[in-house]
Amino acid sequence: MRTSVTTLPAWVRDSLRCPACREPLSDAREGDHLEALTCTAAACGLRYPVQGGIPVLLVSDASPTATPNAPAAPATPGPPDAPAAR
Repeated sequence: MRTSVTTLPAWVRDSLRCPACREPLSDAREGDHLEALTCTAAACGLRYPVQGGIPVLLVSDASPTATPNAPAAPATPGPPDAPAAR
């Protein structure tokens, strides 16, 4: 059963930060239901679930989000294939 939570109290919401990088979090909603809190830092962008109206701010429970503003990692060619040692 899903508990419907529309907002967190302002005093709670204002104090929450991403535990990984300490940046503010934004609401991720499905209709009027608060599904998750997402880090606003482009380099981090972790998404923390809200379960039963309680934000689960554990990095181990977070999931990465697509961060279009984050710089892409440069492609580095691997070493040339070496013959197998005998």
